[in-house]
Amino acid sequence: MAPARQRINRALTHLIGYRVVSANTPAPVSKPRPKKLPDDYDDEAKAIIRAVRPYTMTSHEKLFGLICAIRHVTRHGIPGDLVECGVWRGGSMHAAARTLSALGDTSRTLHLFDTFEGMPAPTDRDQRHDGVPAAELLAKRERDSTIWAVATLEDVREGFASVPYPSERVRFVKGLVEDTIPQEAPEQIAVLRLDTDWYESTRHELEQLYPRLSSGGVLVIDDYGLLEGLARGRRRLPRGHRRAPAAGCGSRRAASPSSRRRRRSRRRVEKAEQVLAVPREAVPAQAALLERGAGLRGARGHALQQLAEVLAASSRRSRPGTSRAGARTSRRPRARAASRRGWRRVR
Repeated sequence: MAPARQRINRALTHLIGYRVVSANTPAPVSKPRPKKLPDDYDDEAKAIIRAVRPYTMTSHEKLFGLICAIRHVTRHGIPGDLVECGVWRGGSMHAAARTLSALGDTSRTLHLFDTFEGMPAPTDRDQRHDGVPAAELLAKRERDSTIWAVATLEDVREGFASVPYPSERVRFVKGLVEDTIPQEAPEQIAVLRLDTDWYESTRHELEQLYPRLSSGGVLVIDDYGLLEGLARGRRRLPRGHRRAPAAGCGSRRAASPSSRRRRRSRRRVEKAEQVLAVPREAVPAQAALLERGAGLRGARGHALQQLAEVLAASSRRSRPGTSRAGARTSRRPRARAASRRGWRRVR
């Protein structure tokens, strides 16, 4: 019977991709495979992420970003200590301490602010991006689930015992951040990581600690966008306190299509000028350029044609009295726009 069943199963697998099994046979349990770290992570960062994994819920990508931030402030000599609000078991600060130790910088103090008793009560402002209140999310889970982020001070201290960083450079500040900040916070901060999730605590941390962030320092707001309260707390930051992101740690606004076209046109003109060996102001009128270019061959003739096309296009854009839509406009705004583009009209 067994060989016949095997032959039938082989045939079924070959034809339809399925096989027959007994209803009483338990399904095989596959062990979850650990997430592979990206190949562009260096070996040192991979070792740090694997070492701190049992102590944090932070993703690999966020841990690698924190490692890069620590490297940034160390290599550029940005002064200040490291501050984290919302610690859980301390895994993120483990990564920071291991990175500093690998770089030979053990002069910075790590400040860990937390209740060390789990999440405090949220307010009505705290809700998930889909509108579900945070209080409802907490009520659905047991106190020992990860969403409550319960970790005692003794547990965090014990975890730091295995980290190769001077123990006198690690400060544990217990209590609500509204009660311990700013009096327990350092005067100068190089990296500020906020992970308290709720609106009121995040707003208080930004108002009190962001002015102490050194120029070129790094601000990290964990779970930004996941909970609406975090986004509101960030938007409540006074406009005068908002700084440009540090080099290598922020984002650069993408160039508009018009600016890309202008850059391409400038490069074409510069290349044509190099071939012609004459400044742009000494180039004859567009018609003469086209006429001469039609009778020339090789690089010089091609350069003349390219330059004539660019100058003709710029002349049309900078022509006063008309807009792209054909409506009448004043001369002065068009002249200013033409000067911003850097083109000259050829008469």
